[in-house]
Amino acid sequence: MRFKGTFALLVIAVLFGGYVYFYEYKGGEKREAAKKTEKRVWQFDAEDIVHVDLVSRDGRMTAERGQDGQWRITSPQEWLADNDQLKRLASYAARLDRESVVVADAADLAEFGLSPAGLELRLTDKNGREYGIVFGENNPSGNFTYSALTGGKEVFLVSADAARSFDATAEDFRSRNVLSFERAGVKNVILRNPKGVVELEKDQDERWWFHGTEKREAGGPAVRELLNALQLGKIQEFFNENDANASLDKPMIDVVLTFGPDKPMKRLVIGAEKSGLRKNPPKAAAEDTAGSGGMFPARDDSRGELFFVGKDLVDKLSKSADDLRDKTLVPFQRWDVDAFIIENAKGKFQFVKTGGDWFIDGTSKKKAKWSEVNSILDVLEKPVIKWIDHPASLADYGVDKPTTRVVLKKGSVVIAECAFGNTDESGVYAKVGGDSSIKVADPEGMEFLNRPEAEYLEPATP
Repeated sequence: MRFKGTFALLVIAVLFGGYVYFYEYKGGEKREAAKKTEKRVWQFDAEDIVHVDLVSRDGRMTAERGQDGQWRITSPQEWLADNDQLKRLASYAARLDRESVVVADAADLAEFGLSPAGLELRLTDKNGREYGIVFGENNPSGNFTYSALTGGKEVFLVSADAARSFDATAEDFRSRNVLSFERAGVKNVILRNPKGVVELEKDQDERWWFHGTEKREAGGPAVRELLNALQLGKIQEFFNENDANASLDKPMIDVVLTFGPDKPMKRLVIGAEKSGLRKNPPKAAAEDTAGSGGMFPARDDSRGELFFVGKDLVDKLSKSADDLRDKTLVPFQRWDVDAFIIENAKGKFQFVKTGGDWFIDGTSKKKAKWSEVNSILDVLEKPVIKWIDHPASLADYGVDKPTTRVVLKKGSVVIAECAFGNTDESGVYAKVGGDSSIKVADPEGMEFLNRPEAEYLEPATP
């Protein structure tokens, strides 16, 4: 009988626990979500908004989202818009809450600063549904703003902070990206600056090469830094009617990006610094110019409008061919290498990675030292001392009959190979496969490439 009573109490406890969980906990979550939904001024998805009208005492801003997802400002002028800013506005609007109703049917909206309104927001979604709200004065506490739906008489309160988030002008929504593009899609780069002309092209392996008759590799990090400067660079100021005319017919810097046959190219031109272009620069801009070292007139051909960029961007684009050159002796990604071959005066050795360990000739009895393998790869990744771009003859440098040769592989595919020739006071001459130049390598560490097999092996376990 005692067992039956205990079991009954257990059943009651389980049922009560289930009630608490599903009604109090889960049900509480649902009730809280429903309560939040009831407070929303309206119900729509921010991602569906395709048209925005923002009317304030400072003017009107109209923006539309195209089929490509890119927002454009259509009023007061045709400008490229900041996508993130417009998405943020739509998101704020979708989450706008009605705190409380002040008057259900106001006889005079002017009493609350709503006729005429200080600020009006109108939105249209992709299905043509329209939403509108006007904002008036703040309530006596200053924490809330009187509001009403466009054309409505019900006056309610919204957070004053929320209302202020819509108080912006067209200038605030203009795109300040110097050049808008997808970096991964760039196939070719042409850079003209006072240091010369550089033409780069990307191959199917995402490696960058200097365009021309000679095969010379550009540095991946250096090219990425150049593209980052273009993609992340910001416009400092836009030209306005008070600014003097700027001629960019003979630019100081000219950058052209191409993306393939079906996509338009992008072009940025930057002129020489001219302090007299801005007739009445704002105080903040003048201070910024003084601190940054100057402002330069520029134009993105895809948008046409003129603007100013800072010296920081100009410096990042003032690169020579040598600045963009790959300075690594043998360009490769270490994690790609799962086998390599070394030929030296002591013999020929093949290293194979299996299960995270390295073995010579793939034999489990010949386990290689991790430290030796890392030292070999370190030598290949070191920066070169200099290049010889027009070698008269490979024999002059001993790379036609190399003393040491290294081949890096991923499976059966050769990733890179390097032949080492003569040594003199400047360093060790090296020829990397696919590169027409002779590289002068740092001699430090070369002994790791010229060991006998026994020195590469882990000591035998007794």
